[in-house]
This record gives sequence, structure tokens and C-alpha cells, in this order.
Amino acid sequence: MPLPHPGPSLPPGPRPDSRLDPRTLRGWSGLLRGAPATLWFVAVFWTAGALSSSLASGPPEALRPHVEGTVHSLSGDWWAVLLSGFWERGLPGYVLGTALVLLAGIPLERKLGSLRFAAAAVGAHVLGIAATLGFLAVAGSLMGSWTRDMSGHYFVGPSALACGAAMAATAATPTLWRRRIRVVILAVLMLFAFYAGGFEDLVRLGAAVAGTLLGPLLLLSLIHI
Repeated sequence: MPLPHPGPSLPPGPRPDSRLDPRTLRGWSGLLRGAPATLWFVAVFWTAGALSSSLASGPPEALRPHVEGTVHSLSGDWWAVLLSGFWERGLPGYVLGTALVLLAGIPLERKLGSLRFAAAAVGAHVLGIAATLGFLAVAGSLMGSWTRDMSGHYFVGPSALACGAAMAATAATPTLWRRRIRVVILAVLMLFAFYAGGFEDLVRLGAAVAGTLLGPLLLLSLIHI
């Protein structure tokens, strides 16, 4: 009795790309190669800290006016608004800041692209500090004692960079997830801003709002390029 002729075999399903599998060394290598801006930031972050003797306890006294964002930065050392993202308060800050940048930067840079990711992070950081200074200037006539207390506060670290980039990247996610991520991040940052009311809390909140506004603009540039 003749055997039935087998039907056409189905093509094999797609295999997972081992280059992006975080369970393998090759996967980690592929993930890191897709985030050059993140890796460059981490390298500059630690190199600047080491060369300026800032890793143990933050920037030395003579350097602080040039790398710490304060309420007086725009009227004095304005470049500190940008440079404040590249220093931290001490070794725990450097370790936690690096972890935050890697956890946020590797997936977000792959989604946005290196140039747009860097633009979102830096733009949100600068706008976050500028928005905080503008808010404090307006609020000075209403909450004088609170705003005067801010004169002794300062901001350093990459947390505003990460918050701004994360909110910008939500513009490229599905609507439901975009709303969830934005609500969670903004709720947490607003809680810190209203509860602690520190200068750094306001900067992170301002950077998140700025990143939300920058996200659609970055997507439009992606369409036109």
C-alpha cells in the first residue's frame, strides 16, 4: 500500500535574535552597541568625576559654582545649567546615577535613536532647570520664605536627563502604555515636589514635563528626515 505523500512543510518560525538576548554575553554586547550615547555619557560622567576629585564627596568648593545648577546660575555661571548633569554629590550618587542612566538609556536610545535620545535628555534637563527658575521667580512674591530657602539648594546628577528622555520616549509608545507611563512618572515626581519641595525635586518635575513636550517634536523630525 503506497504511503501518503507528505504535504508541503511549513517554514520555520523566526528565531530570537541572540544579539539582543540579555541572557547571553553576545546579547549584552548587542544591546550596548545600540546605545553609544548612553555609554559615552557614563564614560564622561565618571571621567569628569575622577579628574575633578568629585567621586568621594562631590565637586570641590572651587568647582561647585561652575557645575551645580542653582537659582543664581542663569545670572552668573550659566553653563552650570548644562554641566550639572555630569556631576554628582558623592560615590553613592555616581553609582545610582550610572544605574539609572543604563536602565533608562539602553532601551530608550534604541527606540528614539542616539541623536534624538541625546537631544531629548539634554533639552529636557536644561528646560527643567530653566522652568524651575522661572517658577521660583514668579512664586517669590507669593511664597517669599520658601523661595528664599531655595537659594541654598542646588542640583547635580543625571536624574533630570533620564526623566526627560523617558517622557519623550513615551510619544513613540502605544496610547494605553503612553498614558500609564506618563501618569506614574508624573505622579511620583509631583509627590516628591509637593512633599519635599526641594530645588532638585522641582527640576526633575520640570524636566519630565519638558520631555513630554519634546517627544512629539522629535517624532515629527523622525518623519521628515
